[in-house]
Amino acid sequence: MKKILHLIVLTLTTTSVYCQQCLKAGIFLPSMPACNNGSYYLAFEDNFDGNTLDLIKWHLPYQGVGRDFNHSNEKEWFANTGSTPSIPYTNNIEVSNGTLKLIAREETVTGTFVTDWSTNPPTSQTETFDYTSAEIYSNQEFFYGKYEIRCRLPNGKGFWPAFWTFGGQRWNEIDIFEIYGDDIDRFTCNVHHDYDGDGDSENCNYAQNNAADFTQWHVFTCLFDFDKITWQIDGNTVRVFHRFSTVSGIPISCGENIAIGTYFQEQSYPIESMNIIMNLSIQSGNNAPDANTVFPNTYEIDYVRFYIKSEEPPCEGCLDHIVYENTDQLPTITRASNYIQAGNNVTVKSGENVTLKAPEIRLLPGFSTEPGATFVATAEDCNLLNYADVPIDFIGSNAVDNYQVIKCIDPIYTIEATGVLFYSFRVYNLAEQLVHSTNGTPTANHINLWNAINAATAWYSVHLELLNCSDSDIRDYNLLVSQGSCKMANLSDTTDNQTTAIKQDIEKTEPPTLNKEFLIYPNPANEKLNVFYSANNNRPATIIIIDINGNELYREQRKNSIGANKKTIDTSQFPSGTYILRIVADDEKIENKFIITR
Repeated sequence: MKKILHLIVLTLTTTSVYCQQCLKAGIFLPSMPACNNGSYYLAFEDNFDGNTLDLIKWHLPYQGVGRDFNHSNEKEWFANTGSTPSIPYTNNIEVSNGTLKLIAREETVTGTFVTDWSTNPPTSQTETFDYTSAEIYSNQEFFYGKYEIRCRLPNGKGFWPAFWTFGGQRWNEIDIFEIYGDDIDRFTCNVHHDYDGDGDSENCNYAQNNAADFTQWHVFTCLFDFDKITWQIDGNTVRVFHRFSTVSGIPISCGENIAIGTYFQEQSYPIESMNIIMNLSIQSGNNAPDANTVFPNTYEIDYVRFYIKSEEPPCEGCLDHIVYENTDQLPTITRASNYIQAGNNVTVKSGENVTLKAPEIRLLPGFSTEPGATFVATAEDCNLLNYADVPIDFIGSNAVDNYQVIKCIDPIYTIEATGVLFYSFRVYNLAEQLVHSTNGTPTANHINLWNAINAATAWYSVHLELLNCSDSDIRDYNLLVSQGSCKMANLSDTTDNQTTAIKQDIEKTEPPTLNKEFLIYPNPANEKLNVFYSANNNRPATIIIIDINGNELYREQRKNSIGANKKTIDTSQFPSGTYILRIVADDEKIENKFIITR
């Protein structure tokens, strides 16, 4: 949504194309990452059925001025859907007959708006506007994937409809289209990024005449990938914007075999997540509406969609079924693709807000709600479009501190947690031998992990992973088993008759303690990485390498030597990038970042 700056005009046979000279900067590339060759999966959609705007998907439309405080490009007052029907300019957004209408009207409005939030009180000004219109933007942010809209646009001097994305800590923007009403066949698209953080974006603009008659229905698509952005109209590619190129200007793409060296990178390429925005602005100055411009006029939208690209179907987060028994710690929201069953001493406590959503909900004898509780059961399918993860959290008396044991219902080692879609639990003895392993998808918030009745009295090393689509809780710690019962390492609150014997076991099997001495060399690394650390005893420690996205790439459990320890790790299989090396022993964790370059 910015003015075109420097233009180069190319004369073609049937169309005119306008491209801005875009700013590039040198960048060192050891290689290009592999391409994401996956399929597109629908992750967000609004078909605008019904007669109201879905405020779960879209932010409540605001009333005021957009970004152009000095009105050098546009001058309209964006109106709310409004709780005051007597004021005419509240009627700029309409959902009816399966479409969304953003309606521009010619009417006089006086409004006050903030121009500078940094002052106390904020600086504001009051002006009179000749036009009202509307803008909406998504509550959710999006990044790489496919953005799509089917719409038709108003014709007339002064109209400025757009479908675009904007967000991030700095200025990140993709204009999927901007159409100017008096040039209704002229397609314009742009990219923006404030690469240096000075508050102004670097732009790279594009326009093409004779593209289509946009007063008719068309599908506009933007494919946003790591290495390029592609714009399409009705499935036909209009523009491809490459992020990287050789010094001679030849574009390079993901998966391409390149030599190590210096290349060019487009400075305007967005690098952060963004909201989806649709708005109908009114231009000002020489581009303002004239006597021939028809009001009211409408930017009409049939649907908006966003697809993620994945080589495997994305996690939908929908368990087949969930059974709750013997608990008063239900999650705030539970979803299942088949059924949810609750009974046999299940209580929704006073002051709690609990929602169950599934095609079938079974409330059995023993299910109750206390006075002051809020409970909702909704028959609803669970899929990628409406699922949202419940954060992974331990509940009730099972809170975990300092990576210690969660709960023992002798002889069963048990956890109770909400939001878990997959769990993995492994137990090793001091000889680093696997003695127990289990994993799966829980159907309740009560998960039995290990019957320790036949385990020898000793310390054991435990690796626990709790996962869902967007959250994880991964822990490495030590577990004491005494006389067939699992026990907490911290016995400060223990009052049973076995306390003395357990404490004696602890003294005999002192858990490992890491010193804080920790060195990685060389850093940056290439083929080999040397890790130096110090331990107070020879109990096991686990060395872990994860990438910046939290993916575990390397794990080794090893027996320490008292004093200095050295481990050499082969890093030749890891691509260039930033990593975290973590060492975990008992309830202690030390970690540091390192870099691999080639």
